[in-house]
Amino acid sequence: MSSHTRAFTLTELILVVAIIAVLVGIAVPVVGRVRHLGRVTGCLSNLRQVQMAHMAWVAEKRGRFVEVGLGHGGADDLAATWVNALRPYYDDERILRSPLDRSSHWPPGSGPDSGVPIPPSTDRYRRSSYGRNNFLSATLSPSERPADRLSAVVNPAATVDFLMLAFSGPYAGSDHVHVETWVVPGAPDESPALASAQVAIAAVGGPEASWESRANWGFLDGRSATHRFAEVFRSFERNRMDPEVAAKTVVMDAMSR
Repeated sequence: MSSHTRAFTLTELILVVAIIAVLVGIAVPVVGRVRHLGRVTGCLSNLRQVQMAHMAWVAEKRGRFVEVGLGHGGADDLAATWVNALRPYYDDERILRSPLDRSSHWPPGSGPDSGVPIPPSTDRYRRSSYGRNNFLSATLSPSERPADRLSAVVNPAATVDFLMLAFSGPYAGSDHVHVETWVVPGAPDESPALASAQVAIAAVGGPEASWESRANWGFLDGRSATHRFAEVFRSFERNRMDPEVAAKTVVMDAMSR
């Protein structure tokens, strides 16, 4: 009795290889999206922990917000920065660095592309992925009535506290932004580009420097969420940065849906 082993034909081998190639082509983008989603979730978790540390500070300081101290371009007041002030309120310094952070301005040895000083300095580096909304600063608020304490904020849940700092440029080494510079008179559509020099508004996704850019934002009620830039800032009259208009902005957004 004889046996016969059937070999694959060339056509069959080509078909198998083609099927494998198609499956790999499908799997690789899916794996990439899953990894990105994991980084987004990790960033949201970090922001929540930073927000909770700030809320613990606020509770201890009778409602007063923490201050900022890191300027743009590497100038700093280490005694004033929230990065140092909040240190007793968080357990792990790794929460200061977002998994989405692609900045090369971290200190040498912090990553494969780290070690580039904050321009125009030669020896200053990034201290956190996150910065504060300057409307909540007693010294840097553009408002005539600075909302430097919780009692001055009408709707904490609607008001941004922490945000994602730009990965490059002078603001990469700061610990706050200047929202008042996000609008040029007569050119309202320039706001995304202006803001992107200070905030990584497309860190989560979407086109760069666009109303549709998406990033993670931390709010004064302790939560963090992913939002399109247009949901956070449209103009001085409609945004979630200025506590005086943030509550009205949430209502207007809800009515326009």
